[in-house]
Order: sequence, then structure tokens, then C-alpha cells
Amino acid sequence: TYINSIDSKLANIITATLDDNKGIDIVNLDVRELTDVMDRIIICTATSKRHAQTLADKTARAGREHGMK
Repeated sequence: TYINSIDSKLANIITATLDDNKGIDIVNLDVRELTDVMDRIIICTATSKRHAQTLADKTARAGREHGMK
């Protein structure tokens, strides 16, 4: 469906951004069966607090650049 394709596109953008910026152990979990709040959760490890903040900032920026709010 349309929503699933948006969800998949956004997940790919986020995963690629994390990978491009050296996020470690990136995991993309489908949680649709566990909660009504979200469909996916994507987590990764950062090497420092500064690295984690950079990953968050660049991920948010990449989403906005692709039309996500």
C-alpha cells in the first residue's frame, strides 16, 4: 500500500544516512504487531555523545530533504 511504500522509503533513507555517517550495528525492527504508535524503530550505536547528536541531526535533515516532516 501507499503508506507501506512511504514507510519503506523513509526507513531506507534513515538506514542509509546512519550508515553513511558511520552508525554502528544499525537495526531496523518492524514493531507493527507490538504497538499502534509506530510501524518501525531503527536503532544504532554511536561512538560518543557528539557522534550520536550528529547522527540524529543528519538523519532529521535527510528526512526533511526527502519531504518528510
